Amino acid sequence: MCATLLMLTLAVTDPAATVYTIPSGSGMPGLMPGDAIVTLPYTAEREPARGDLAVYRGQQDRAVHNVHRIVGLPGETIQMVDGALLIDGEAVDRSRLDDYDLPKTYGGRDGPTGHYLETLPGGISFETLDIDPAGFLDNTQVFSVPEDAYFVLGDNRDNAMDSRIDTVGAIPRPDLVGYFDRIACRDDEAGK
Repeated sequence: MCATLLMLTLAVTDPAATVYTIPSGSGMPGLMPGDAIVTLPYTAEREPARGDLAVYRGQQDRAVHNVHRIVGLPGETIQMVDGALLIDGEAVDRSRLDDYDLPKTYGGRDGPTGHYLETLPGGISFETLDIDPAGFLDNTQVFSVPEDAYFVLGDNRDNAMDSRIDTVGAIPRPDLVGYFDRIACRDDEAGK
């Protein structure tokens, strides 16, 4: 209901904005399933940037739109080592926060979930989750980001189909349709 009312309001007040409803837990803890988010289109004046929560067309199903965080820029290398993100061989700043109580319905398991604050080069900070300290995506090959493409990761690192997966890979610039502007409304149950 919230998303429908919001789309009608934005159609009049900001026709460039688009509203999406978050269907999964891959963006937790910042984006919760059921959140209605407002996005704005990338333009020549506002190109994709490291740290953006970017909406992009699905690489297998073009009708599907996904939202993940841009961590790698064209020409860089990206790797995960023991759950830590490396950009051009350098680990990004990652500090442990209090454990996060991830509901089982969103990929959680019994007990608390690892919870971190990451700070990317350039100073953008955000929270990430590490459900399984030995998750299959915690150690990856070195990925080379092609020119005119971007490497994206879900903030819920063990529960995201992102650029670490072969069927997704780096996202070509034309497939990046917009960037996160704000959460317009959140289901009260989702934030618990």
